[in-house]
Amino acid sequence: MKVSKKSWHYRLIFWYDHYVPQNLCDYFWALMKSMLIVGLLAVTAPVWGPAMAVHYLFERYDDWRFEKMIADHESGPPPPKPPGIIMSFLRAKKQKVCPLIEFTE
Repeated sequence: MKVSKKSWHYRLIFWYDHYVPQNLCDYFWALMKSMLIVGLLAVTAPVWGPAMAVHYLFERYDDWRFEKMIADHESGPPPPKPPGIIMSFLRAKKQKVCPLIEFTE
């Protein structure tokens, strides 16, 4: 499985731990731990912080969605996407195999 070093989950794990596991099972659990810590930080932050962050993210999302809509209209249909982290983890867990992860730039 290939994971980009620019993906949000890679950067989140690296930001929290500075160690990124090389197999999918450990990577998945490191991601869950990082997301739990970030969630706890957001809950314990002052009340105005998350409200401002959500507003800012909604504004950025609207801008991004509009730009993407225009770009998609010009470029045609998107290519098929490879399976994501969660589906790959569930498939590997069912097969009782933890594949190694290849990190790409």
